[in-house]
Amino acid sequence: MDRHKGAEPPSRQERSPLALRLAGALAIAYWNTHGPGTGPSARRPLGAPA
Repeated sequence: MDRHKGAEPPSRQERSPLALRLAGALAIAYWNTHGPGTGPSARRPLGAPA
């Protein structure tokens, strides 16, 4: 049973973390541009000059 742990094709093993990283980067970029904190009535982020 343990021999089947590394039996997956390498392309499938590499694609999953890469896709997760890409999705995370896209989500962060979208959140930074469209999420709360971007509107005219947005509160300043912590540490921002008053």
